[in-house]
Amino acid sequence: MIFSRTGWSRIFLIKGIYNICLSLILMIWATQLLPILGTPAGNPAYVEMFLLLCLAFGVGYLIVGLDVDSNAGIVVMGILGQVSVFCVVIVQWHGGVVYAWSLPSGIIDFAFAVAFALFLWTYDYPVRAAR
Repeated sequence: MIFSRTGWSRIFLIKGIYNICLSLILMIWATQLLPILGTPAGNPAYVEMFLLLCLAFGVGYLIVGLDVDSNAGIVVMGILGQVSVFCVVIVQWHGGVVYAWSLPSGIIDFAFAVAFALFLWTYDYPVRAAR
């Protein structure tokens, strides 16, 4: 075990708070902040859907943080989502579509994806009685 139950709980809670805060900030000030990141003007529905999904993932991470012993499925979804965001950011940045200001969020997501994978790989889940 790399971290204790409390340590892992804190990691998930931090990521949950990060996702929720960032999503809300970008939703509230989308017209001011998204152009800085290189997000083109256009149909706001896609941006809103993405940010609401980020918010939902944040809630999922809070759920895991409150009970790390029972929510491995949410962790797997989180890894898939975070790696996907990282890949999209890197590919679109490389293509010149998004600005370098977008890279930190992609790198942060990738770092948490690695941490979450490490959690799944190393966490010592308590043994439960068979039903």
